[in-house]
Amino acid sequence: MRRSDWVIVGLVLLGTAAVLVIVAIVVANFIPTQSAAAIATVLVAVSTLALAALTAVLLVLNNRILSATLEAVQATKESAVATRDEAEATREEATATREQAEATKEQAETGNESLREIRRSRELDWRPFLVRVDLGETSGNRVTRNVTIQNIGRGPALNCLYVREEETPEGRLFLKSDPINLASGGQPFAVEAREQGQAAYPVLFQRNEFPRELLLCQDQFGSRYRFTPGYPSVATWALEEWEGGEDEPGWSRAMEEMLYARHPFAEPPPDPGYFFLRAVNVNMPASDCFTTIALEAVPLGNDEPDDEAEDMVQEWMKSLNPDITRKSPTTPHWRAGDDWDGWLWAGPGLSVREVVSIDRAAGEASQEARLRLREAVDRWRQVIDGGLTVLRQLGSQRVRLGLTLVTWGVGANPYRITDLRFHGLPTPNRWITPDQIDNWRHLMDPIDSTTFPQQALSVGVRRLLRNFGYREVDEVIAALNL
Repeated sequence: MRRSDWVIVGLVLLGTAAVLVIVAIVVANFIPTQSAAAIATVLVAVSTLALAALTAVLLVLNNRILSATLEAVQATKESAVATRDEAEATREEATATREQAEATKEQAETGNESLREIRRSRELDWRPFLVRVDLGETSGNRVTRNVTIQNIGRGPALNCLYVREEETPEGRLFLKSDPINLASGGQPFAVEAREQGQAAYPVLFQRNEFPRELLLCQDQFGSRYRFTPGYPSVATWALEEWEGGEDEPGWSRAMEEMLYARHPFAEPPPDPGYFFLRAVNVNMPASDCFTTIALEAVPLGNDEPDDEAEDMVQEWMKSLNPDITRKSPTTPHWRAGDDWDGWLWAGPGLSVREVVSIDRAAGEASQEARLRLREAVDRWRQVIDGGLTVLRQLGSQRVRLGLTLVTWGVGANPYRITDLRFHGLPTPNRWITPDQIDNWRHLMDPIDSTTFPQQALSVGVRRLLRNFGYREVDEVIAALNL
């Protein structure tokens, strides 16, 4: 029987028992005592049986409910097991998915590496390799070098540049060639590296020794290469590296600016004129130890100085040396004995040459002397300042300057300058005592005629001190107000 049938039977038995109990109560009240008691007893007995049957029915129902509950618990347990199995399967599926993703990533990386290897192999197959075959000597007033370069690689070298930085007594020079293209395995090609009008890029060279030089180029895929003559290693920079987020090296940025900048290198200043170069020439023997201060307009004009200009220059030169006299009616040349010369030439340009102030060593036969440093620097400052004023009044906006010192005199009483006199100045330690002090020259870059070249003069004095074997000279420079 179904559980619902048992519930109906129970309800019937419960109703029957209730009816019998009610009948028994009625009989006991309305029927004579003896008969009523018997009948009531029978009815009670029947009711008790009905209740017993009801109890049995309830027990059966409870057993069925308990069985159903147990079945439900078992079903819940089995459902939990199934859920756990499903979760385990899901986890295993997730693990398999992750492993598949990692395998896909590794496969992608392998593919990218293979692609890089293919690209690298392609680039190596088409990579140029530049070498410097020959380097000529410096030539011309504006420094140039004739350089022979060759591409010994497998691929063409595009936009080739030769750059060089070297130190001279006049300062550092930066030289650069024009860009050229070289075929693979081609013949040596001669280029001209010319002095530039500005300093080298500070990030261009990786070595600190001077001179230093580089060969730069591109291949047909846009990659850039830096070759250092004498070294086999090659620095490269490719577009793929930029796309990968890597920082572009400084030499590559410098190369790009040299090739493609909207503002190219400034044109170097015009070459000095003949008379300026003659004035600062220190390779000719001199009768005494002279210093020369030369100034010249940039660019150099062709007009000869008129009478007004000659009178102005003569007045200024008399302020430097009242004893001067003009030596020629046609040539603006002034002298004061054998110790002083002044010149004016078309351009305009002017120079002052005079014997330096020295202290000779004791003894009449001694040929050694010391240059009075403070007096020399003060004199240079005075002549430069006055010369700039004169040239500015003559219409020159930009001026180049040169200083010289001849350390050997070959006149009737010859002597040579072997050291410096630091009277009233800090005396630095002498790093080295040269066997011979070479003649010295310092050429300055063109400046505005309204500006005194304080920094350029400071650099020149430092080089003069080094020429005499002094290099720790900061205190001296400060004492000279440079």
